[in-house]
Amino acid sequence: MRQELRIMPRPARPPAPSLRDLLTVFFRYKRIWRLSFVCLFLAACAYGLLSDRYEAHMTVMVRHGRTDPIFGQALPEPTLLSHGEVSEEEINSEVELLQDDEILGTVVESSGLNAPGWFEQLTNQDEPTRLAKAVRRLQRHLEVEPLPRTTLIAVKYHSFDPAQATRVLRCLAQAYLQRHASTAAYR
Repeated sequence: MRQELRIMPRPARPPAPSLRDLLTVFFRYKRIWRLSFVCLFLAACAYGLLSDRYEAHMTVMVRHGRTDPIFGQALPEPTLLSHGEVSEEEINSEVELLQDDEILGTVVESSGLNAPGWFEQLTNQDEPTRLAKAVRRLQRHLEVEPLPRTTLIAVKYHSFDPAQATRVLRCLAQAYLQRHASTAAYR
């Protein structure tokens, strides 16, 4: 008696779906896909148009911070000499200072705008990258412009959260004043 060993063939795996198979499903139900896309697009547009958007305002007055007393032998009492008008170049430099990356980085950190969102958590971004993206986002939502024929600078910040809009402008004012205080110490 001789026994024969027969090797049983393994059951074949079903083939993986090809790109053509996947596209067949798409083209078979293309009306449903189009309708779904249009509905999602309209919902996103409606949300963007109908959702509340808050705007916080701040005005910065640019002026020379001190007056210099003049002491002289011919003058019986000290007189104050004011530094005259603020030039347009000084106002423009203050506008640039309000939009400085270092100041905006301080604002981002102190106001909590660099908290990682769901996308940053998925992509595992490091802290400097997240901070740079948050500064760019802040620059997009921040408007800084000098008011014509005045020594005032108007600052606006747009946000969906009113508390965040207020917090950002408060942090911006604080960082701006700290920068001026630190530069005054070096003079």
